[in-house]
Amino acid sequence: MKNNAKWWSQGTISDDEFTSGLQFLINQGTVKIPSSQPSVTHSGKIPDWVKTDAWLWSSGEMSDKEFVSGLQYLADNRINQP
Repeated sequence: MKNNAKWWSQGTISDDEFTSGLQFLINQGTVKIPSSQPSVTHSGKIPDWVKTDAWLWSSGEMSDKEFVSGLQYLADNRINQP
């Protein structure tokens, strides 16, 4: 997961590749995102700060909890999801 976050933050893999990998890990139970009430807002584009968080997390400069908070934002706002 950290490698994917690093590659995504560097532009080596696309948003779709990153979110597909993340979705797979969530479906397998490897990554657990706390459930909450989704927002009605849907921009479809992942905010740049989430990519920055992915870089910080992949390089050990951000905790798992902080990174999951960003992933929670994506889930709550249904960003880059069909």
